[in-house]
Amino acid sequence: MSHHEVEGTLVLWSEDAIETVYSIVEGLVLIIVMADHPFDDSDVFVYTGGRVPQHLRKTITRARIDTSIEEIHAGAFMNCCKLRHIEMHRGIRNIGKRAFMRCNSLMEIQLQGVRIIDMEAFKLCDDLMDVKFGDELETIGKLAFHMCGSLRRLTLHTVSTIELCAFTNCDQLRSIMLPVEGLVTIQGRAFAECPSLRRIAIPLNENMLAGTVFDDCDGLAKVVPVGGVDKTISSLHLKSWRKEMKREIKRINRALPTLNSEGIQTDGIQQWIESVRRRIEHYKAEHYMLVREAMTLLELALWKAELEANEGEDSQRGKAKKVKMDMEAVRRELRVTSGADIVVKNVLPFLKLE
Repeated sequence: MSHHEVEGTLVLWSEDAIETVYSIVEGLVLIIVMADHPFDDSDVFVYTGGRVPQHLRKTITRARIDTSIEEIHAGAFMNCCKLRHIEMHRGIRNIGKRAFMRCNSLMEIQLQGVRIIDMEAFKLCDDLMDVKFGDELETIGKLAFHMCGSLRRLTLHTVSTIELCAFTNCDQLRSIMLPVEGLVTIQGRAFAECPSLRRIAIPLNENMLAGTVFDDCDGLAKVVPVGGVDKTISSLHLKSWRKEMKREIKRINRALPTLNSEGIQTDGIQQWIESVRRRIEHYKAEHYMLVREAMTLLELALWKAELEANEGEDSQRGKAKKVKMDMEAVRRELRVTSGADIVVKNVLPFLKLE
């Protein structure tokens, strides 16, 4: 049996113990961990706040965050070089500054309920390959994942701010999926010097990128927009508009080799975002103008058809069969002269535009 004391808590491990909590003396709690705990190794550190004592930082391999904890304090696990696995819970809201810095053996972590990841929180976690972000994330701090050399993919469901150098020098990072909604700012060099980066899925938000976000990502090969852009383009009325927008969407990928060679990836991506936004807004305005014109034509066509029907009924009341034949001919003529045939064919696609 082994033990240690942290923040007024005495933690004991025994292979054949039953989990029990005893109040020993004021400020001291005894926790005996069950042998059938989901971890194979019974040597589990239970975090109840503050910082891990210095003498334990070289030995801890597994940790569990107590369910009472909403914030992992600054420097809590810093330099725990043998920490391989940590059990989180959805009630954790904040990861403090340098909380897991230099946890060189940590390979994965789930941050499902986390809202704020403070600066340098996971900096220099060399073996960190997989980070599961939740749908409540708001901020990723400065240098938060700097030099996480094993991180390969990044999927962010929600985040509003990615701060300076948050993911710089992540040598194995290959793909980034940014959120469809809510992303306001990506600060300078947030993803710079990621030489393996190949693909970015990015929203077309105005003034979102600082000037050096993707600089020196020399392997970048594909940038794709997210957020329903394809659906909007496919709903545009004229085929020429749709073709033009598709060409503009693809233009960035043709330009990437040149941008990579000149080290100006961010400027090129930012200009492309602005260009796509301008063109979409232009064609949407043109689209809505045609909608208004088409609806006016529809109104006139229906009004004229009704007028002719009433006139025919009043003047030809005694010749029902001939009236029917004449009015069918009149309606066919009105469909041509009033533009109703154009309206019937084209007004519904207009209404589908989002």
